Amino acid sequence: MNGKNFLDWQRNLGFVLKQEGKAHVLETPIPPVPGDDATGDAIFEYTSLRDDSNDVTCLMLATMTPEYQIQFEKQEAYEIMKQLKEMFQVQARVEKYQALGNATQCKMQEGTPLSSHLLKMKGYFDHLERLGMKFEVELQTDLIMLSLPPSFDSFISHFHMSDMQRTIPQLFGMLRTFESDMKPRYMKSRTSEVLVVGGKSPSNGNTNKKRKAKGNQVAPKPVSKKAKDDKKCFHCLKEGHWKRDCEIFLRESKQKTASLDTQASGISVIDSYFFTSSS
Repeated sequence: MNGKNFLDWQRNLGFVLKQEGKAHVLETPIPPVPGDDATGDAIFEYTSLRDDSNDVTCLMLATMTPEYQIQFEKQEAYEIMKQLKEMFQVQARVEKYQALGNATQCKMQEGTPLSSHLLKMKGYFDHLERLGMKFEVELQTDLIMLSLPPSFDSFISHFHMSDMQRTIPQLFGMLRTFESDMKPRYMKSRTSEVLVVGGKSPSNGNTNKKRKAKGNQVAPKPVSKKAKDDKKCFHCLKEGHWKRDCEIFLRESKQKTASLDTQASGISVIDSYFFTSSS
């Protein structure tokens, strides 16, 4: 412990003392020496606590830098920890604030593994508990629900409507079961989306073939400007104009029309004469 890593040092110390069964030393001051009239149980309790405190004190001092060893070498474990907490309470407050932000703002991304997300949430809750902030089961449940993506909305609705009361491990098991049941439906939905985007509808396998056949049709060649401007008369066989604009064609057509009119007039005169003579 060098002063900058107090919280990490405190956490690691707690792991060791828990394994040794001596974590109570940091929370219990050593009582006064029992008097001559003390019972055997009182003397035994005092002796055990003093021996445990001596072991923990030596461990704490051995894991400190020399300057802190000199400062606390004449104190017991309970007093050392009490003073250290007072010295680094600001540091602990900042870490508690950051840990609380991690627990309340953690969000699971759609499609990511549920197990790793739940372990991350549990780690945040355990960290806050080590810092002295313990969340009730109901609050932990609400924070976990709020961190889930929209694909878990049906589970959340059913959970609230059923008014379930579950421990955190039980909740984790229910969520994992829901995730395993949800994966086949999710994969089927994703497959349908891929088929539609790829141009093949699951309901009609011929759609893609039709689109492909349509796409293979040869587009008509555009008419070039030169071909469009090439004019040729099929009457006089000269270029530069169409038949309808040909002077020769127009003149001959006019002559034929006049000839037909003359013939029609003669026929009318003959018919008139014929019918008059007959009568």
